[in-house]
Amino acid sequence: MALISPHEGQQKFLEYMCNFGVPTNMKMYLFKNNIVPTHLTTLSDMTPCVNPTDYDGPITLTGGSWTVGLSGGVMQAMYGQQTFTFAAETTVYGQYITDNTSTYILMIDRFDNGPYLVPPTGVVKVTPTFIMS
Repeated sequence: MALISPHEGQQKFLEYMCNFGVPTNMKMYLFKNNIVPTHLTTLSDMTPCVNPTDYDGPITLTGGSWTVGLSGGVMQAMYGQQTFTFAAETTVYGQYITDNTSTYILMIDRFDNGPYLVPPTGVVKVTPTFIMS
């Protein structure tokens, strides 16, 4: 599935661009409910994997660690690959990124080839990427 930025995330991005809001670090979560994200999806629609029951997340994505530039004719921001390690068997459908206080979903990505049934001590690796076209 293509990356979705719900309306609440789009509003935050515009506020950051217009210097209306102060950008913060972001948090990346994995989710375990069978949801098909839309632009109307909100945080209350998500069922995150739970720390420490399921895994060792969320992971904080710090502002200075993104690589931003032109790649293949499109502008993108890419973060280094992140690894989530699981403590219990969990079904994972995708990932989402929130603001630092976990108030707004900035983007959601349902894994194209998921869901994954992750065993105890199993890992899921994700490379966060925003693409502007």
